[in-house]
Amino acid sequence: MILKIDFAFPLAIFAAVMDLVPTVGPLLGAGLAVLVTLATDPGKFIWVGLGYFIIQFLASNLIGLKIQGSQMKIHPAFIIILTVLGAYFAGILGLLSSFRSR
Repeated sequence: MILKIDFAFPLAIFAAVMDLVPTVGPLLGAGLAVLVTLATDPGKFIWVGLGYFIIQFLASNLIGLKIQGSQMKIHPAFIIILTVLGAYFAGILGLLSSFRSR
């Protein structure tokens, strides 16, 4: 809404719902917003994509880990290590199962 993008509110609602889907949900929400912005106002699509990237990065790497760590009583760095180990030893299934356990 700050950038005065058409359909900003419905895109924000869609992104919020998609954020509930692990791993690919945020990409789907951001992808649709970038595509709609590219179709309606091509000059602003880079800013929309960058905004989604920064918000998702902060939410995933700072806020999310802090909440998960306090709920599980585990340090956030340990959660990152477990996610990497799950992906290393069990591939994509290990990565997805480590997200599911959160």
